[in-house]
Amino acid sequence: MKKLTLTIVLVLASTLSFASNYPEDYFNQVARFNSSNDHVIFGSVSSGVMSPKYIIGYKNSGIFGDRDFVDVIMTVTCKEWDESLHNVTRVVKIEREWNNTGLMSAPLDLNYYVCNGGYGALKIEIAFSSQGEWDSLYGANYVFNLSHDSSNWTDIEKSKSSTPTSEIGSDIWDFIVNLMKK
Repeated sequence: MKKLTLTIVLVLASTLSFASNYPEDYFNQVARFNSSNDHVIFGSVSSGVMSPKYIIGYKNSGIFGDRDFVDVIMTVTCKEWDESLHNVTRVVKIEREWNNTGLMSAPLDLNYYVCNGGYGALKIEIAFSSQGEWDSLYGANYVFNLSHDSSNWTDIEKSKSSTPTSEIGSDIWDFIVNLMKK
């Protein structure tokens, strides 16, 4: 009886998983990154079950590359549900990355952390500060468009394994670290 019940449950579960309308790579994470001025990287990691998590990286080749931590001043353009736009400024600290390729942020959820759950973040401007010194691209800031249109991103990697979680997979972290080494 137990074998029959187990067989029925397994058949039902496999039938339901094949009957879903989701593509087979729905859980696979996609990393979209861009760089600016050869020492700043910015990008997002997302999947069908994961809202975008954004990463800010500052390579060793930058003027603050030898520091243990740097403050990042982010100004994010947010779009609200009523189509209005507003800018929100936040400061986050980035610290030395484990592989010693530079400094890197923890994954940031800009839509909730910065835009308070509105429709979403559209653009980010970044400046770096450490011990009274600034790296802000001579006052112009490092600007990144947050659209997932592939023309906005120079480095794109799709995970080869399914990760049905909101945590960034190890193969995607390896991809990000390799970008920091370039």
